[in-house]
Formats: sequence, C-alpha cells, structure tokens
Amino acid sequence: MTKRILAVHIGDRGKYSAKKLIDQVPNMKIYCTDDWDAYNFGIVDSATREIGKRNTQDIERFNLRMRMVLARLQRKTIKFSKSWERLEYSINFVINRYNRQLL
Repeated sequence: MTKRILAVHIGDRGKYSAKKLIDQVPNMKIYCTDDWDAYNFGIVDSATREIGKRNTQDIERFNLRMRMVLARLQRKTIKFSKSWERLEYSINFVINRYNRQLL
C-alpha cells in the first residue's frame, strides 16, 4: 500500500459522483470504502470492495489534513471559493504536494 491518492472527484455524495470517482481507477484489485451506498452503483463486482473503518483511516486523516490546510473546505467559514476552478486548483495542488512527499 503506497497511500498515494490515485483519483479525485469534487462533487456531492451521490451515485453519479461515486461512479465518476471509480471510473478514474478502473480494474483495481480492491476498493477500500466506507459503507456508503453510492459505491454499490460504481463498483460492479462486490468481491473487489472491502468495507470498514480500518481501511479508510488514512483517507479520513488526509481529509482532515485538507480541511486544516484549505480553510475553504471547512463548513462554517468566511474563506470560500467564488470560483469552482479555483477550488479544484487548490485541492489538486495540495494532493500533488502530498503525493510528492510520499516518494
């Protein structure tokens, strides 16, 4: 396990967003997810899905790191992105930096 972030989709927590995220990393041997029902829509073979907190701890830790670094991701803040493109750029910048630190 490398802990690298392989795919990103910025959107809501619906079935469409889950499908878009999973489509970015096809043919994975295993998908480690929480028990969110929308993943059933994207992951066709249930044998490739492992559900559980122990599998998603690193993801949740990174999500916390993102909220700490980017104030615009916090729920109650006056620092928000007026532009969707700026938000995507900021998130991708932090992810690329994180992935480079793992090398």
